[in-house]
Amino acid sequence: MNAEYIDISEENASARVESAIRAALYGLGRDISRALVLCIGSDRATGDALGPLVGSRLGAGSLPKDITVLGTLESTVHAANFAEAYERIKKRHPNTIVIAVDASLGHSGMVGSVKVSPGAMTPGAGALNSLPPAGDMYITGIVGKSGGSDRISQALTLQTTKLAFVMDMADVISDGLLRAFGKKLTKTEY
Repeated sequence: MNAEYIDISEENASARVESAIRAALYGLGRDISRALVLCIGSDRATGDALGPLVGSRLGAGSLPKDITVLGTLESTVHAANFAEAYERIKKRHPNTIVIAVDASLGHSGMVGSVKVSPGAMTPGAGALNSLPPAGDMYITGIVGKSGGSDRISQALTLQTTKLAFVMDMADVISDGLLRAFGKKLTKTEY
């Protein structure tokens, strides 16, 4: 499976995110009965709060007992504690599929899209942070236009993103994840 982009303004955006998540999970060829959703970001910048918003919404949802969520508004996983948190995940959950969720910046035509992709992501790249790759698959919400090549302009973009927009994106992602984990994956669906 290649990366799939879904515009959150589409009427069936959550269903499309669900389908992309299920396809990516199926493509991993591993036991998907257990997973850890790693929601990355800070609650101190509206654009960067996408991950913690998704984590909090998943925590309030009805996830199966074998799905773990790390990174909520109450307990964020961000640039300063990410490496330590990810090492702890690898030690405590060595055979668990990790789904990384983070905000990102992109070109203007992609703002408002959710990207679902197999493989690891590089968290914090939009804010020009150098963090280790994370996840077996990832979901990023493109919350703003990539504006400059310096840390200040990237941080300003994340800081000034409209909260209502980020919350709408968090709704689509969390609903897609809840739907994906609420059903058993079968090969005949693809």
